Amino acid sequence: MRRGDIGFYGINLARVRNFKDFFGKEPHEGSSGNGGDVLELLGLDLAPIMQASLRPSRIACSSRAVEILVKSITCVTKTHRFEEVSDIENLSKSLLELFRLDLPGMRITRRKLELKIGNTKVDASPGVVVETEVDGFIRLVVQIDRSFKDRDHDPEAEMIASGIATYQELLDKYKNHVWESPPEELLLPGIVMRGTCPTFYLMRLSREMVECVKQGRRPGFLTRVDQYVLPGLVPPSSWDAIIVPEHRAHIAQCLESLKSFIRLRSTRHQIRDMIAKKKNMGKCNVLVSHRSGRWRLPRQFQLKGHTRHCNHEHFSLLKAPALVQELKTVSSVILSIEIPTGAWIGKFVRIGRRHQLCPRSNVVGRTKLYQVPALEIHVTAELPGVRGVSCLPSEPYRCRIAGAAESS
Repeated sequence: MRRGDIGFYGINLARVRNFKDFFGKEPHEGSSGNGGDVLELLGLDLAPIMQASLRPSRIACSSRAVEILVKSITCVTKTHRFEEVSDIENLSKSLLELFRLDLPGMRITRRKLELKIGNTKVDASPGVVVETEVDGFIRLVVQIDRSFKDRDHDPEAEMIASGIATYQELLDKYKNHVWESPPEELLLPGIVMRGTCPTFYLMRLSREMVECVKQGRRPGFLTRVDQYVLPGLVPPSSWDAIIVPEHRAHIAQCLESLKSFIRLRSTRHQIRDMIAKKKNMGKCNVLVSHRSGRWRLPRQFQLKGHTRHCNHEHFSLLKAPALVQELKTVSSVILSIEIPTGAWIGKFVRIGRRHQLCPRSNVVGRTKLYQVPALEIHVTAELPGVRGVSCLPSEPYRCRIAGAAESS
C-alpha cells in the first residue's frame, strides 16, 4: 500500500500533540512493575555511542536485557551513519521486551501478513508484532522505516496496510471458526521505528472500510489514524532520539501507557476475544465446561468428518504445556483441545480430585501431570462452532492426562 492508496480509501492521518489526548492518561513518572532494567536504561549515558568507531561502544550494564538493547542501539546508530544493513527489527523486539509489552498471555514475534486489496493479495508483513499466545490475535504492529535506504519507502502506509491485514485476518477467523458476528470496529496501536526513534499511532479501523479495501472500492467516509510524535525532535538527529536522556524518558512513558491498548482483556463479557480455532486436518478445537471438579464435553463433536457421541462422559484434554502456562497467567480463557486423527476417546476414572483418561487401546506417549486453573466455561451449542460462552475463574486442581492412542 502506498500513500496514494491511503487517500483513495479515505484514511486520514491526524497528529495529536497532547500526550493525554492520545494515550488517554497523563504520563507516568518512573517505572511501573518493570524492575530495575528500565531504571538502569534511563540512567545510562549513551552519548559515547555517537562518537563510537566501527567497534561496538563499551557501556557497562548490569542487566543482560539492557546490554542487548544497548548493543542493538549501537548497531542501528552505525547503520544510519554508514549505510549498512539495519538491525532495527531486533532493536524493536528488545525494546518491547525490556518494557514488558509481552504481557501475560502475549508474545513478541515476527509475522507474515497478506493484505487483500482490490481482489488481489500483497505482502503486508510488519517488522514485529505483539500477539496473543493461544490464538495469534495481533494487538500491536511495529513497522520499520527504511527510507534511509529506499527513498520511495513509506513506513506509515505499510503500517496501515499491516493494520488492515490484521483486521482482515481477524474477520476470517470469525467467519471460519466462530458462530458470532465479528467486531464492527478495531482499535489497533502501531509504531513506526525511525532509527532508534518510535512514532506512535492509533488505527481506528471499521469493518466496512476493510471490506472496501478488499474489494478495491472507495468508501464514502473517512478513517482516522492518530499520530503521536515525540516533542522536541529536530531532524536528522531525531533518528537517534533514544540517545538523548529526555527523549529516552518520554519513550519510556509512551511504551508504559501503550500497554492499556494491548492488554489481554479477561472479563467474562470479553471472553469472546479468544477464538477456539477449528482445523479440519484431523484436529478439533472444543470448549469444555468445569462444574464441581469435572470437565464436561457437549454431547457430540466432529473429528475428521465423523460424529462421535460422548454421552456426557467426562474428559480432560489439553493442547500443550505452553497452553497450560497460558492458563496459569490468565483468569479466563477458552481451552483449545487438539485430538489426533483416528484417536480413540475413552472414559474418565475419577479418583478423588484426580482424573485419568483411559483410552480404549494402549496409550501412546508419556503421561504428564499438569497444574491448571479450574475454569467454569458454559457451552450452549454443539461443536464445532460454539456460541454463548461465559467464564468464571475458580480454584486450581490437578488432573492426570494420558496421550491418545491411534486406532488400528
